[in-house]
Amino acid sequence: MMDRQISIAKDNKLHIVYKSAERIFDFNQNYCGYFSELRWTASCANSHAFYVAGTDGEGIPYLFSSLTGEIWTKEGIEPVNGLFQKEEYGDIVSVLWDEGTHQFYLVSRNGYLIVLPDCPKCVRVRIVSEQKLREAWIEERILYIKEENGGIRQFHMETIAQYRCAWNFAKPHLHKDGILIDLRPAEEQRKAGIPGAYGCEGEALEKLFVHYPKDRYLFFVCEHGYQADAAAREARENGIQKSYSLGGIYELGK
Repeated sequence: MMDRQISIAKDNKLHIVYKSAERIFDFNQNYCGYFSELRWTASCANSHAFYVAGTDGEGIPYLFSSLTGEIWTKEGIEPVNGLFQKEEYGDIVSVLWDEGTHQFYLVSRNGYLIVLPDCPKCVRVRIVSEQKLREAWIEERILYIKEENGGIRQFHMETIAQYRCAWNFAKPHLHKDGILIDLRPAEEQRKAGIPGAYGCEGEALEKLFVHYPKDRYLFFVCEHGYQADAAAREARENGIQKSYSLGGIYELGK
C-alpha cells in the first residue's frame, strides 16, 4: 500500500493519508489571504508527493503539490508559448500520474489534455475533444478519456508524453554529470559542432542505453528534433528515466 493517499471530502476539505496516519486538511482556511478560495475537483498521489486541482471563484483552475500534505506549492499548468491560457481549461476533472513515462497528465472539462514533465517551461497542452469531459484513467499504457455524451477517447501513453525540455533545464545538469548526445551525421557535426556534445549513432547509441548509469541525466539533439525525441523515448524504455530531447540544433539555447 502506498504511504500517500488523498481524496476530496464532501465539505471540500482534503482527506490525507501519510505514513498510515489519517487527517483532514482545510486548505482554504490554512491559506486564507495567500490564495483564492478554491473548490477542489481532482486529486492524485504518487510515492513522492500529493497533488490536488481546484477552481477559484472566477473559474480559473489551479494545481498544488505537497510532500507531506501540510505545506502546498502552486504548480504551473499553462504552456509558456502562450498558445493556450489556463482560463480556457474549465475544471480539472482528472489528475493522473503515469509510472511508465514519469509524468503527470491533467484532463480538463473543456476538452484539454495538459502534460506536466519535469521541466516547468515545457508544459504541453492540446485539445483532445470538442465535447465536455467527465473523467480519465490509465490502463495498460492507454489513457482513456470519457466524454459527457458517453464517448471514450483513447491515447497510447508514448504518443502523448512530453520528452522535450528547455536548454535552461538541461544546462545545470550538464554542468554536473549529465551528457549531451549529438545524433547528427559526423559530417554535419564537423561543420557545426556543439561544445561539450558527444557524437553517437546507430549501434553506439544502443550500447549507450545498456551501459549509461540509470540515475544520470541524458540529453539528445539532432537536426530537426525528431531523432532526438525518439532517442529520449528509447532511452526511457531502457530504464534511463532522466532522458530528454532538446529538439533540433537550431532550438539550442531557447
